[in-house]
Amino acid sequence: MDQAEVDAKVKAAERKMIFLLGHPMRKQLLALYVESREPLSPKELADYTKQSLSVVGYHVRALRDHGAVYLVEEQPRRGSVEHFYAATGMVDVVRWAREALGVKSLAEAVQKLREDPEYMERLNRRLEEDRPVLEALRKSEEEEKQQQKPENEDQ
Repeated sequence: MDQAEVDAKVKAAERKMIFLLGHPMRKQLLALYVESREPLSPKELADYTKQSLSVVGYHVRALRDHGAVYLVEEQPRRGSVEHFYAATGMVDVVRWAREALGVKSLAEAVQKLREDPEYMERLNRRLEEDRPVLEALRKSEEEEKQQQKPENEDQ
C-alpha cells in the first residue's frame, strides 16, 4: 500500500470519527468501549448510562457500521441474543480521537495494563494457547519462502 492509499484511508477514518463524535451518546459509548478491557454489550451500557436499551443499541450499531467497534461474541439470554462488542483500532488511526474522547493515550493505557498482574496473566495464558498456531504460521511462511527462492533465482 503506497502513501496515497494510507492517507486516503486515514482521511476516511477521520470523516467517520467526526460523524461518530457528533452525537454525545456515541461519544460516551465509544469512550467506554475504548477504556474497557472486556467486550461490552448494549445492555450493559444501557444499565451503566441509564439510557434505554433501544437508544444505546441504535448508537452501538452506528459505531459498528462506521468501524469503531466490532462484534466479539454472542450469548443466548432468555429467548434473545446478547451481543458483545469491543473497540477497533480506529481511535489510534485518527491521531486526535483519543484526546477528543477524553481517554488515556495509547501509551498510558498500555502502561496501566502492564501494571495489572491479572491482565498480564491472562495475556500470557493466551499467548501460550496461541503459540502452536503462531509457530505453524511461521513455519508455513518459511516453507513458502523456500519454495519461491528457486523461482526467483531462475529469473
